[in-house]
Amino acid sequence: MEDELRARLLAATALVALVPAERIAWSRRRGMPAVALWRVSGRPDYHLKGASGLVDSVVQIDCWGSTYEQAKNIARAVKVALSGFSDAVFRGVFIENERDGFEPGDGAPSSGAPSNFFRTSLDVRVWSTVS
Repeated sequence: MEDELRARLLAATALVALVPAERIAWSRRRGMPAVALWRVSGRPDYHLKGASGLVDSVVQIDCWGSTYEQAKNIARAVKVALSGFSDAVFRGVFIENERDGFEPGDGAPSSGAPSNFFRTSLDVRVWSTVS
């Protein structure tokens, strides 16, 4: 599911216009701006006759920017690329939660390094045929 979800994001031209492809990655932020993906839960789906063949996962997608506006614009592009999407692999992708935050940067504003990094986090439920 991880490779297919990243490929879906890379196919979104509006997102790649905001974040270089190499900065859209699983399990870590790579530079700024960036999109970091984290699978926070996953379970096979069952019904009374056994496994349905689907996997129910929640993916946290952190959209990082050097400004609040940049982080929000990246999050909007991710939502356009994923919200309600379905195909042979993804039976449904749904945005469940969104929250904003920031973290202290690695330099004083006078040094030219960002004083804060802004983040919009999306919790996305992914129903897929692969884990």
